[in-house]
Amino acid sequence: MLLEQLSTDSAWYVREQVAMNPTTQTELLRRLAQDPWFLVRIAVAHNPHAPDDVVAALKDDPDVRVRKEAEKRAKVRQ
Repeated sequence: MLLEQLSTDSAWYVREQVAMNPTTQTELLRRLAQDPWFLVRIAVAHNPHAPDDVVAALKDDPDVRVRKEAEKRAKVRQ
């Protein structure tokens, strides 16, 4: 699968695009939620198909920017 291949690309902006893609599978979103680059993790939080438990985990992210975006997303889902 192309998205799976792109999800491991060395360029963070490619992984970010995969994380934003609404057709990205749940398991890939789970993996991308642990990406070292904060913008990739923010993109996961914005993905409408990211599972609730992944968004909840991002609310405890070490990066405050990721935490804020995950909090916003969690509020929208309520």
